[in-house]
Amino acid sequence: MSLAVSWLDEDRVERFLTDPSPATFTPLFEDLYPRLLRYFLSHRLDRASAEELSQDVLLAVYRGAAGLRARELFLGWVFKIARNALFKQTQKNHRVEMVSLAPELAAVTAVYDSAGADFRDALAGLEGPDREILSLRYAEELSYQAIATALGLPMGTVKWRLFHAKQSLAAVLLKKVKQGV
Repeated sequence: MSLAVSWLDEDRVERFLTDPSPATFTPLFEDLYPRLLRYFLSHRLDRASAEELSQDVLLAVYRGAAGLRARELFLGWVFKIARNALFKQTQKNHRVEMVSLAPELAAVTAVYDSAGADFRDALAGLEGPDREILSLRYAEELSYQAIATALGLPMGTVKWRLFHAKQSLAAVLLKKVKQGV
């Protein structure tokens, strides 16, 4: 099984999926919790709500691990649960659209740090689906397949949407440069 992300220990995932128990889940929790928390915070949830949703998602992962058929899609499955939890939270708060990404989203850390406010403003200028897919790919470092699973899309569509989102981001950044902002 290859999850192809640097922040997740694949051995922990394999041990948990082979033997789902509190002992094998605790180390996996330590890997996933900060990423899920950041995912929810990046959608402008308050810290308490983000922490609660992160814990709810991890509880769902713990309870549903036995039913996961394709282990290589583990991360996509986790973020699909997270996305559904976010949608339910959004509905609960009587919002029609998903909350936009927070300015503190570190989409490609080096670029984010060097571009500062201009880059954050550019992300804010993107439509929700573009922000979502860029977040999953570059902030959460998910593979194309994991994103496809999380969003319920074919992989070709994911690649096309990423291409389009990067073009949109480039257009927003170029417009800001031309305006001298």
